[in-house]
Amino acid sequence: MLNMNRYIQTDLFKFGASIDLISGAFNRYMNGQLRGTLTIGSIVSSGTGHWPFQLFHLAFLTGAQSAWQLTVLGLTFGSRKVHNLDKDGMIAGPDKNKMYLFFSCFNHKNLTMEEIINAD
Repeated sequence: MLNMNRYIQTDLFKFGASIDLISGAFNRYMNGQLRGTLTIGSIVSSGTGHWPFQLFHLAFLTGAQSAWQLTVLGLTFGSRKVHNLDKDGMIAGPDKNKMYLFFSCFNHKNLTMEEIINAD
């Protein structure tokens, strides 16, 4: 899990953590698409979402936009569909699978997951 929110400094929150031992979900949609997650052991700063750490996390999505992501001891790797954009911001060319790898327990300077994955 990578925090995708952007926060402003309010000085209201000081200390705290959100700890999840086991969580999971499994969903089937009308078009037959399956989506699921399984997390074993995660800790996140409750106020800022910083320093997320997971012992084990698996997420997957089937169908036309199929993707998967696996995190073990904070090391995250996976595959997702991406596409190129032309100078006007329109989709150019076919979707392609992109593999990615990063440590999710670093702050990444408030970048979203898409910004981290597409940085290269």
